[in-house]
Amino acid sequence: MLRVTFFVIGQSNAANFGIAPRISVDGETGKTIHRKTTFPLSDPVPGGGGNGASVWPRLAVRLKSVAPGSGFDFCLAADGGLTISDLCSPNHFFPTINKQASDLVSMGAPPDFILLHQGERDTLLHTQRDAYASSCKTLISQIREIFKAPVPVILARASYRENQTSEEVRAAQLSLVDPEYAIFEGPDTDILGRPYRADGTHFN
Repeated sequence: MLRVTFFVIGQSNAANFGIAPRISVDGETGKTIHRKTTFPLSDPVPGGGGNGASVWPRLAVRLKSVAPGSGFDFCLAADGGLTISDLCSPNHFFPTINKQASDLVSMGAPPDFILLHQGERDTLLHTQRDAYASSCKTLISQIREIFKAPVPVILARASYRENQTSEEVRAAQLSLVDPEYAIFEGPDTDILGRPYRADGTHFN
């Protein structure tokens, strides 16, 4: 069986702050990798902050439906309330990212893709396009240095916070897309508006 590994980085909607029923999937469909140990994929997913639901077991099921001969593994480094600059800061969240990524390297299990879903906090703080893009570039370079490889990045367009979005953040995210540099446009989760947000921010 082909197994695909995703290294997930971001804030609350990449973690376990979903306000919805928790779900689990069988180990063939999805697994989570945390502290050099592999578990069946189940909410709340280790490595992500929060104690609620996440999108990752749900994504594994959807991916399995279109690629039945595959399994999908997720390693999370995500928590609520983080700015893009927090993610790349050695004095804030980057040591957590570094630890999770380094564990994958030591296991001989580097990811096939990096999934980056972040932006909500920067909407609240009115982060400008150039500042956001600069921090995001730094983060991608830091992570690829750990893996010693240009791991493809799937960069979501995500800024929805308290029923508002940020054109500055969205523009920054789009500006970073560069297939030649293996940075690809991911899902635009801002289109999931009020009906999909239990509290104006977190997925339901």
